[in-house]
Amino acid sequence: MIQAFLVGFITKATTSNTFNTAIGGRVYDTEGPEGATYPYAVITNTTAIPSHTFSTNVYEMVFTFNIFSNTRANTEIDELFDKFTALMEPSAGSGWVAITVSGYAQVMYRMSNWFRFRADDTWQYTIELTARIQKN
Repeated sequence: MIQAFLVGFITKATTSNTFNTAIGGRVYDTEGPEGATYPYAVITNTTAIPSHTFSTNVYEMVFTFNIFSNTRANTEIDELFDKFTALMEPSAGSGWVAITVSGYAQVMYRMSNWFRFRADDTWQYTIELTARIQKN
C-alpha cells in the first residue's frame, strides 16, 4: 500500500517538469545519500491509518516531503517550493490530486502543512502530504 503511493508520487515528482529539472532528478526515499548533491528532495512515510467506509477499505497515510538547498539566500529553496506546489494542482474543486497507479482504484494526495527553516548551512522545506489509497 505504502509502496504503491511512493512509486506513483516519486514518478510524478521525477518525470519531466520544472521541479524535477531544478533538483536534477534527485528525489530519494527516506533519506538522501551521504554527500548528496544539492538541491535534492526526500519523501518519508509518517503514518498509515486504515479508514473503513461502508464496503471499501481506504488507507489514509501521512507522508513528509523534504526539499533541501545549501545556498546562502533562501531564494533557491523558495523557488523549489513554488515548483513543487505546481505539481500539487488539485482536481477541479476536490482539493485532492489524483495519480494513476496500476492495481489501485484510487490514489490521491493533498498538501496539508508546510514550513521552511534553516539548520546550519542548509535550507529545508518540510511539506506534509495526506494520501488516500484504495486497492482495486
